[in-house]
Amino acid sequence: MANKFTMKLDKSQLEELIQDIKKGITQISTQKDAEKLGKNVVETMKEMIASGVSPIGGRKFQSYKKSYNDAIKKGRYDGLGKYPTPVNLKLTGDFLDNLRFRIVDSGRNKVAEVGFFDKQSQLKEQGHREGANSQKKRPIIPINDEKIARTLKKTLLSHYQELMVEAINRAKAKKR
Repeated sequence: MANKFTMKLDKSQLEELIQDIKKGITQISTQKDAEKLGKNVVETMKEMIASGVSPIGGRKFQSYKKSYNDAIKKGRYDGLGKYPTPVNLKLTGDFLDNLRFRIVDSGRNKVAEVGFFDKQSQLKEQGHREGANSQKKRPIIPINDEKIARTLKKTLLSHYQELMVEAINRAKAKKR
């Protein structure tokens, strides 16, 4: 005769575990967690932009204007590593070097804000967003209802998945 194995699922145990996880979640947005998230998001955004992909929507940036492309081909930007493709918003590197994160307190949690925090870079991003100096519009900082790219979503989801696993493990360890 085969051994019989039964397991009783107790709703109160599950509810208690959920409460412990909720308590753990309030502890996951520490300075260290926010810094890790900010670093990962900035790295992902810079990689996307360098490959010619917008962090907003995940589409390729529009091509350069013909006159700008011609200037690149004629060597006007030699020594700067500027090529007609990909459209990567890099000329000297200063602009993208200033894409950073900072940690702010939002009550109970620490939050990573990603963007340009110096006036010069903010003006450059605004120029890319609005298409200043007859350039094509190429915004890179999602605002309002703009959708972030799938690649960026994966970075965020991966980060939060790690934090949830940590919260669950803390809750389990507490029960032992």
